[in-house]
Amino acid sequence: MPSQFDYQKPALFEPLPSPRKRLLGFHRHVLRQLHDVDLIRIIEVHRPGYRRPLELVHIPSLIGYLERVEELARNQRLAKIRAGYAKYHQSPFLSQPGEAQPTHFRQPEELAP
Repeated sequence: MPSQFDYQKPALFEPLPSPRKRLLGFHRHVLRQLHDVDLIRIIEVHRPGYRRPLELVHIPSLIGYLERVEELARNQRLAKIRAGYAKYHQSPFLSQPGEAQPTHFRQPEELAP
C-alpha cells in the first residue's frame, strides 16, 4: 500500500494543479503566468462529453525553465565573486585612481637629409 509520501516521477504532461495544490512547487496562477510569457508550455485537451478542456503542463518545459533560472543565478553569483576579486586584488603595477600616469618615452626619430 503506497503512502502519501511516496515519490512519483512526473509524466510528460501533468494536469494543471487545483487552486490550493502545487506542481513541482508552483501554484496554478504562477504556471499560467509563465505560460503567458512563453516560458513554459501548457496545452488544452478537449475531452468528449466535457464542457471545459483539460489543461496539461508540459513537464520538460517546466524543468527547462528551472534549469535556466538556476544557471542565471549561478552566473550572477560568479559575477559578484569575480567583481569582488578584481576589486580587492588589483595588480600593484596598474595605475590606481589619483596616481600619476606613466610617461611614455619616444625614441628620437632619425633625421632625414
